[in-house]
Amino acid sequence: MLMSERVFDSLHTADVRLAWSLIGEEVLKKFTDEHITAVPFFQASKCPCGPGYIILSKFRSIKRCLRRLPHYRVFTECLWDYTPCTDDGLSPASMIPIVTVCDRSASTFRFVASGMRGNESKTIKITFHGKRVSELDLRQHKLLDRKVSTLLFDDAGFDGLKLHMVNRVYSIDRGRIEVWVDNDVDVINIVDHSPIGFKMYKLSVNETDEGERYIDYVRDVNSKRFKALWLNRDNYSQIIRNFIPNQSKYGGEAGDVN
Repeated sequence: MLMSERVFDSLHTADVRLAWSLIGEEVLKKFTDEHITAVPFFQASKCPCGPGYIILSKFRSIKRCLRRLPHYRVFTECLWDYTPCTDDGLSPASMIPIVTVCDRSASTFRFVASGMRGNESKTIKITFHGKRVSELDLRQHKLLDRKVSTLLFDDAGFDGLKLHMVNRVYSIDRGRIEVWVDNDVDVINIVDHSPIGFKMYKLSVNETDEGERYIDYVRDVNSKRFKALWLNRDNYSQIIRNFIPNQSKYGGEAGDVN
């Protein structure tokens, strides 16, 4: 297909991550027949995307709000890690995702976009093999009124009262992305059932007079309208380690203990 002018003008160098940020959601719409959010990174440490994972958003400055710039967001840990005690039925063992594997006829997907202007040529080639969908069966689990401890993240500039939770994840068995700008090329090979896109719930958190926080509202997120400037989780790993409520995750010195 012909590369759009927007993508052509923005693709200054042969850069897979830049190309994916420009065209990823268009590709995923063709791949899944749904509007879903593209993963910002293909490295698990930068973006551990799985059903149940919580995404935190940075508070926006007044200037950013007035300019309607998107929130900075980062993947953290799973929902059950935001409860100091995880013996209430919400645990990794009790929330195993349901995995669906696509049929063989839909197992290979190819996408090519190219353009030329004067002597400059640009091409994006994407190949996906296999398709898996994993999601939480939330009919068995109650989210409303569930206690979550996010107070310490407020002090680090994150909004602990508005959370996003990954509910459905689209993965592939393997894949490859090539980006060509004239004779320069950047390539990434995607392996090991890597996630490529996801859908979310938005969780609104309220606080009791005693300071306990709990989920009081859950709704689907419209992926077509969802915007984010994604942060590399590696740069926030120490904050997450220190502030995550589930102490068994990182050891006794970590966590917001009630």
